[in-house]
Amino acid sequence: MIEGDRLTFWLNLFVEASKKVREAVLPLFGTSEGGKKVGVGASGDVTKYIDKVAEDTLINFLMDKDVSFVLVSEELGVKNFGSNPEGYVVADPIDGSENAARGVPVFSISLAFASENSLRDILVGVVQEVIIGNIFTAVKGRGAYFNDEKISSSTRTSLDDSLVGFDLSSVDSSYIQKIGNAIAGVRRVRHLGSNAYEMCLVAKGVYDAFVDMRGKLRVTDVAAATLIVEEAGGTVIDENGKPLDSKLDPNSRVSFIAAGNTIIAKKLLNLMV
Repeated sequence: MIEGDRLTFWLNLFVEASKKVREAVLPLFGTSEGGKKVGVGASGDVTKYIDKVAEDTLINFLMDKDVSFVLVSEELGVKNFGSNPEGYVVADPIDGSENAARGVPVFSISLAFASENSLRDILVGVVQEVIIGNIFTAVKGRGAYFNDEKISSSTRTSLDDSLVGFDLSSVDSSYIQKIGNAIAGVRRVRHLGSNAYEMCLVAKGVYDAFVDMRGKLRVTDVAAATLIVEEAGGTVIDENGKPLDSKLDPNSRVSFIAAGNTIIAKKLLNLMV
């Protein structure tokens, strides 16, 4: 069992790490150098130079702290660091790589710590919005915070007055038909291009919900934000209405609704044919 002081240790470590990654990638924001393709990550997606710099900075920082863990990362894949791993570090060093490369000022750094190899075992989550530097944090059982101020998700239950994010990237007409009633049923729709950050907007009560039912999103993107939403009082459910769960693997893909409360989550789910 991992004691509370160790969770505080990982929380503080991730906050510091996210700041180091932010410092490293900001000079590459919106540059041709940052957007240069340098390989293919473990998840099968193209790795941009800004992704590589972010991950290298994170790994070097953690290695300097002499901690032992299993890394689960979009770029590097699954790799042990140290001889006696304390748990799993689930990292998406740049969530919103396309935004970062093109100069769209919405992308984030997502770091989570889990005791076992499951999304349900996430105990610490940190998501930093890179441009401004705002940080969302959560420790299991201790609530969720935005820049050290406790936050709560939306209690709004009416879709007629709701603001909901939908990821519509790389979808076909059948997917639009599947979620069309949900899109038509809400008042306002958004998508900013960084799912971890948008899930955190659900935690903060800015969004009433965020929907990604494409089955394409990596678990590394949602690991930290799922805990943050739930600790803020919200819910994250899968396409069957159950709490979202997945193995911590860069190839694991998920579909989910993150919502401020179970009522609005179920209303959205029921509208999807």
